[in-house]
Amino acid sequence: MQFPPGTKSVENGKLTVEFYAAGRAYRLRVSPVTDQPYTFLCEGERGGVVLKDQRKNIVYYEFGTDWQKSYRVREAGHINHVFFAKDRYICSLFSLEGKHFIVVLNTNLEEMYVNEVGCVGWHSQNAIDFNDDVIMYAEYPYNGSNSNDTKNPSVYITCDGGANWNKCFSIEYPEVRHWHTLEHVSNRRWVLTSGDTASQSRWFETWDDGGVWHEVTDYEYVYALNPKKSQSAHRTTTFEFVDEGVVCFGTDDIMGEHLGYFSLKDGIRESSSKFYLADLPKYDNSFLLKLVLQFDLGLHVRSLIEVDGGWLAITEAQYITTNWHVYFIEKSLTTRPYFVTNIPSERFSGGTNSVNSRCYEGIFYTKCALRGFLGIPCSALKWEFFPVRDVPIERCSGDGFSFSEYLWFVSDKKKFDKIMFHDGRLDLEFGTNLCAGETAELYQGLPAKDVIGEDAPIFRVPPGLDYIYFS
Repeated sequence: MQFPPGTKSVENGKLTVEFYAAGRAYRLRVSPVTDQPYTFLCEGERGGVVLKDQRKNIVYYEFGTDWQKSYRVREAGHINHVFFAKDRYICSLFSLEGKHFIVVLNTNLEEMYVNEVGCVGWHSQNAIDFNDDVIMYAEYPYNGSNSNDTKNPSVYITCDGGANWNKCFSIEYPEVRHWHTLEHVSNRRWVLTSGDTASQSRWFETWDDGGVWHEVTDYEYVYALNPKKSQSAHRTTTFEFVDEGVVCFGTDDIMGEHLGYFSLKDGIRESSSKFYLADLPKYDNSFLLKLVLQFDLGLHVRSLIEVDGGWLAITEAQYITTNWHVYFIEKSLTTRPYFVTNIPSERFSGGTNSVNSRCYEGIFYTKCALRGFLGIPCSALKWEFFPVRDVPIERCSGDGFSFSEYLWFVSDKKKFDKIMFHDGRLDLEFGTNLCAGETAELYQGLPAKDVIGEDAPIFRVPPGLDYIYFS
């Protein structure tokens, strides 16, 4: 059976896309975490997921089990964001009186510390980070252009795991509207970015855990297609480290006018978000932005997830469409991004709202707007992404089956010579790139078995299985 390129299907509330990119076949599957109207907050310990229910309480789910733990908001309040830092949860909570609190919970979701801190919480998991007991977050006040209640966005730090918090940096509005990302780089070095207008999109850095901050905006960069939007290249809600000294990000800006999104020039949209690399500066120097390729990345990029072979860029649905888009950017950056799919939403601001987990073994989680995914009343999505290959089955004598022999490479490191089944278990004969006794796992979740010998018999294939995808 041949792998069907570029196919999309929706079944039982799950969206599956299979496509080829950069010479490899991939499968993306998106589905609600639960059928309840819960909202994704953050990844938890041991691969668990932290969600928020309709009563604004948080619940923790560990895979393969029931709901394990829950935290009911103290008094009356509203949990806005949660971040898992090492061995504790940092929660942004508003009281009914509008006061902002940081609540620190242990892994049993029991309160450790409660402090009134600042005026608002952070934008997403990309605006809070930690380094041992040092935790910093960057505020995201709304500061609308027509609002009378504006606040100066600040950065807050704790050096004792959340017991005490202090302001370590602040800039007056409207010099910046709010902070978008705050990332720990290495040692005591952190990077901070802001938005939203071109002049408000700036980058800062500290080398001493927030003691002194330096601006590192690349004011020399010129965006040739729309020079007045050049500084908007710094507007991002994503921040990924490519290697030591280089970061990549997608712009939270389409670098032009909204209607330019529908206008093509030499096959390129006049307005679309972009993908950049930036060289980390030496001490007290500016970042150097580099436009890698002039390509269309759709609307505002709100999540950039590192996956096998590259990154998934997930856009927001804003202004001109309620559909949000998914792109695959191949890690070598030698080809244009691959448009994977659009996902229908019943409202603007579908996408991920910039809130996502990291990808672990091909799985990650995102927040989306209520009914922002196929009209389903859940704001917590599970994503599965992995390279795949179809394996035809050869009929053998008797009532048994075997898989045809072939060489199969995983990340160019692992090689399998033969795959077989036995009582629902996956059997492998390994090539020279693996040691005897190592195991692998089939995507569908069937457990792996030890290496079989060369004289292994032909085993029965599970009923209804005519080919497999192995990741």
